[in-house]
Amino acid sequence: MEPFLFDTFSPGAIKPTGWLQDQIQLSADGLGGNLMEFYRYVQRSTWLGGEYEYSELHESSPYWFNYIVPLAWSLDDDTLKSQARYYLDYQYAEADPSQEERVVDAMHKFVVLVHSMLGDYFTGLIENKSLGDNFDPNGFGLSRTHELPISLMWLYDNHPRNNSQIILGAVQRDQPSAFELVQPAVAGFAIDASTALFHRRESSSDALANPIFAKDAPPVSISVDAYRVNWPTTLDAAALPPIHPPVNAADRTTIKLIPFGAAKLRIAQFPVADISAVILCEYNWCGSPCRARQNSLEKRR
Repeated sequence: MEPFLFDTFSPGAIKPTGWLQDQIQLSADGLGGNLMEFYRYVQRSTWLGGEYEYSELHESSPYWFNYIVPLAWSLDDDTLKSQARYYLDYQYAEADPSQEERVVDAMHKFVVLVHSMLGDYFTGLIENKSLGDNFDPNGFGLSRTHELPISLMWLYDNHPRNNSQIILGAVQRDQPSAFELVQPAVAGFAIDASTALFHRRESSSDALANPIFAKDAPPVSISVDAYRVNWPTTLDAAALPPIHPPVNAADRTTIKLIPFGAAKLRIAQFPVADISAVILCEYNWCGSPCRARQNSLEKRR
């Protein structure tokens, strides 16, 4: 593999000063630095022997941990460091070298297990309903497999222990499977933003679903006209959106957009269709916008 062009800094190697230090200290003194004291998804997380999680991914307190480690070591705050010592992952091993051997030992056991499970028909990644699996009913894990190699590549770069091929094998088994399984369901679309309509589902209760990002839980959505376009991929990910791609009226459909956190496929930016180049308009065959189409859009609004 090609070596990195730049070296990474370990947590705490760069210290904030001035305005940035003030803001980080405010965060540590405020809500962010005190979640361990009262927030059930951290204090009583299943990762700490508790009973609280908001999804099958068991991600609530790990999100907190990814925040508390750089905060604690950037400020050299002993109280926050003591909270971080409840947790061990690759970031913590790098921040506190005294824990490195224990963490790395556990990670090598983990990667061998991952390699074996993914090689056994993607056990633990894809639910097998015939075996009674119910660990990822909303499919979020499959669409986020790119997160696993972050820690595995840290292990490969820093502590391979003659286990390099197993580590790389786990990464390779993890990545193509997700892309191949998710990609066929993802059609490239360009939208006509002028047709966007906001929808709010009425409910007899003011209470929101918990968790709010579960399937069909968000009470709001947007519908918009969309056209199939050629949206290529680069390195197993969507390439930059095409700029004002020409579209064919025969390819028009309506898609439903839901809040980002509730979507298995999270798209931050859609191409905007070049409506001026619509081919074979449904109202005539002139190949350009017509008054009939404009009237139709006005009626829809």
